[in-house]
Amino acid sequence: MKEGLFISFFRRKDREEEFEKIYREHARKVYWLGLRMTGNREDALDVVQETFIRVYKSLGGFRKRSSFSTWIYSIAINVCRSFYRKKAANPLPLMMEKSKSETPDFVSQIEVREVIEKALLALPEDLRICVLLSDLSGFSYKEISEILRVPEGTVKSRIFRGRKKLIELMKQE
Repeated sequence: MKEGLFISFFRRKDREEEFEKIYREHARKVYWLGLRMTGNREDALDVVQETFIRVYKSLGGFRKRSSFSTWIYSIAINVCRSFYRKKAANPLPLMMEKSKSETPDFVSQIEVREVIEKALLALPEDLRICVLLSDLSGFSYKEISEILRVPEGTVKSRIFRGRKKLIELMKQE
């Protein structure tokens, strides 16, 4: 009887260790996606937390139809969409922390980054997601297609239109 509990304990411990490994491998990318989607660090942390709660609860349901990272990003995108809907009426701009010993180059980099962040937040959600997954996360068109469950041609079109719109928005700034 005790032996069965002992084996169960180690299985649970192995499962938790495996989940920690998954978290360490993917949390940073999910955070950056959340940050770019919500424009707010606190919301990005909430996206990470909610994503990995869902991942943990759904691990048994992973069907291996796509890569594991694609599956995690699908969950993260859905969480981001939920946060985006809640914040859409009042998105907060990303605040860049400035060092006291700023150099003109550093200030310039911060200003450029703020313009990019603002332009990304102004993109329509479907275009922003595709641009972020492609240009910042490095996913292929096929992987983005799997994450979003849309045809590859749609992904290509959204990335093209998103980049074009992003450039227009940045020129306005």
